[in-house]
Amino acid sequence: MIQKKPLFFKSLILLGCVLVWLGAKTINHYRDYKTTKRFDITNDITKIKIIENNKTFTIAKEPDNTWIINNQRANQEKMDSVLSMISTLGTKKHIANNKSKHDVYKVTTANKTLILMNKDIKMLSLIIGSQGPTWDSRYIRILPEQSIYLITNPIVTTLSTNLNDWKDLRINPFLKETITAFNFTMNNKTFSFTKQADHWTTNTSEKTISIPSMNTILQPLAMLTSVTNKTPTHNSPAFFQFDLTDSQNTTMNYSIFPVSDAIMGIRLSKQPNTVFHVSANNVVNILVKVNTLSPL
Repeated sequence: MIQKKPLFFKSLILLGCVLVWLGAKTINHYRDYKTTKRFDITNDITKIKIIENNKTFTIAKEPDNTWIINNQRANQEKMDSVLSMISTLGTKKHIANNKSKHDVYKVTTANKTLILMNKDIKMLSLIIGSQGPTWDSRYIRILPEQSIYLITNPIVTTLSTNLNDWKDLRINPFLKETITAFNFTMNNKTFSFTKQADHWTTNTSEKTISIPSMNTILQPLAMLTSVTNKTPTHNSPAFFQFDLTDSQNTTMNYSIFPVSDAIMGIRLSKQPNTVFHVSANNVVNILVKVNTLSPL
């Protein structure tokens, strides 16, 4: 029995060390879990504010989930990217608790601040400080805390206060899957494309057109972007027209005319007082696709 006591005590010590290690691991796991969950709020965000150099930049979500900035539609792909980055902000490394370090890491209230809101309720305020040891790392501070953290997240380069970085420059974004009819009219002649269950038909031939083939027209049309927008000084006659009809039986008319060798003007039926200037090459490419599917 006397010889077994040292072994018994050694077992107790080993057991104690294991329990301490497991406890610390559990605490760290719980801390990381809580930190990550804290930023699991992207579905609740209805307003994003960016404050920098005493300038406030606000992006708000409409009831139909469209994001609006300065009464203009925001770029949805950019918004999705920002929200994705926000959801991963919980992965961070603690650097310091000392308030005197705020100036060192540039996490004072004078620096760029990101505010996430649900309607008028502030959900998260985040100060974005100086660059960390890598190009995509930043020091941050979560208000009202004093702690400084390091994140590896390129969000700071995305949170620009340049309006043009956020605007959706597409003149009429739509989902190609919702389109049921497409008409092209020129010289009083109309070429019609009609969607069936699993293909498209045209009024110029009896052949059927596959959905992927028709998408070579619809996708570029959905992605047409404007170089500039103008208020017309006179009503330029249409050189040719596109008409899109969707599953809600709503038709959108594109009235298209040349502005210069490089620019085509487009007037939409929903915005008749605006002329969108688009690249002539992009419009010509769509015409080439139309001609391929239904010779003009």
